[in-house]
Amino acid sequence: MKKLKDLLNEVLPNFNSPFEAYDWVMNRRAHAIDIEMDMMTTNKEIQQLYKDMEQEAEGTGGPVADRYAKEISALEKRHRDLRDDFEKVMAEIDEYDAM
Repeated sequence: MKKLKDLLNEVLPNFNSPFEAYDWVMNRRAHAIDIEMDMMTTNKEIQQLYKDMEQEAEGTGGPVADRYAKEISALEKRHRDLRDDFEKVMAEIDEYDAM
C-alpha cells in the first residue's frame, strides 16, 4: 500500500509558472474553506435533529425515533465524508507548502 505522501506526489501538478502554483494553492484553500463550511452546516443540522428528537420522539422508541435516528445517521455519515475530503485537500496543501 502506498503512503499518503507518495500518492500526493502523483496528484500534485507540475507548474509552469509561479502564478499557476499560486492559483492552484489558492483554489485548494478555497475548496477547503467550502468543505469546512459544509461540515459546520451539517454539524448544526445534526444538533438540531437531536433537539427535535428530544421534543418529539417517544422515550421508549418507535417510528418517530427511528426516523430521527435514520436522518441523524445519514448526516453523521455525510459529516465523516466531508471530514475525509477536508483532510485530503489539507494534505495536498501541506505537501505543496513543503515544496
